[in-house]
Amino acid sequence: MDCLNVAQFLGGQTSSTYTPESAQRAAISRAYFAAYGHAFHHEVEGKRYCSEKNAANNHRGLRVHFAKKIKEQKIASELEDLRNWRNQCDYDKVFVGDLPKNTEEALKKAKHIIEYLI
Repeated sequence: MDCLNVAQFLGGQTSSTYTPESAQRAAISRAYFAAYGHAFHHEVEGKRYCSEKNAANNHRGLRVHFAKKIKEQKIASELEDLRNWRNQCDYDKVFVGDLPKNTEEALKKAKHIIEYLI
């Protein structure tokens, strides 16, 4: 939950030393890792998901894992959205879409995933 709190903090920040875009990109990135990290550890510790040997494969593997469960397909979809936005924020020079709206949506989706799995 700490990572989500940091993401929420970043999403609402303004400063003369950085742009709102930088804060929103960081918020989306942290929101993804808050949700992914919580979901990953929840499933591994509950022995519902077996971690991949190559850690990078866990991101896709976890989404596939949730997509197989009818009641948790929304979690898979939300993780997919968060991952796509996070990749844009971290790797693309130009964010395609409405960054303030996507920041708000990312925070909501991350919170939903975490609260659903508590």
